[in-house]
Amino acid sequence: MKLSEAKHPKSAVTRQAFLDAARDVFERKGYSGTQVKDITDRLSVARGSFYYYFRDKRHIFIELGTVTTRETADAVRALELIEIGADKSAFEAWVRQLFDYLDRTGAFSIRSVDDSPPDARFQAAVARVHAETAGVIGRELERLSGRSLSDPATSGVCVMAMLERSWFLARNTKAQMTREGTIAAITDLIYAMVGPSRVESSPVSARVAR
Repeated sequence: MKLSEAKHPKSAVTRQAFLDAARDVFERKGYSGTQVKDITDRLSVARGSFYYYFRDKRHIFIELGTVTTRETADAVRALELIEIGADKSAFEAWVRQLFDYLDRTGAFSIRSVDDSPPDARFQAAVARVHAETAGVIGRELERLSGRSLSDPATSGVCVMAMLERSWFLARNTKAQMTREGTIAAITDLIYAMVGPSRVESSPVSARVAR
């Protein structure tokens, strides 16, 4: 039994319900602007219920951030299942899967980059997983394209940033970007990086040659 569970009566609300509510609140208000009361109000429960599971908002944020970071890595690793020479539909399925994942966690991930608790161990762990995730993308781009990248990890960071930012803009109706159009555009860009080379036969290269 955790220390917080020993000090407070059992809550009728599940731990997962608190995590889901906290994610919504942190997305809207950021870590700095969030109070425990905001989370309990979201669930219409007394603050004592929160303390059955968590010590404070820092505790729940770190747990949520750790889980989210691990889920990001798992979602990205689906790229490892794509075979060399796969057609564009395989990459579209991967992009769509990542967008579905970002629907659940993306806003929290993006907001927490610049607004998280000053916990050195947590920040180091998140940085390590982000580096590993970028490395996976970079290595898989090399494998699937059959070409060496000058810096696979940095290429991975750029692709992940493109995915997250594009998802964010497509989610914002003011950006006038549709979800399907954005998925198609990203798929085209990634497939151009790893798909069969068409340089010699492309209309653009033919015009340049003339």
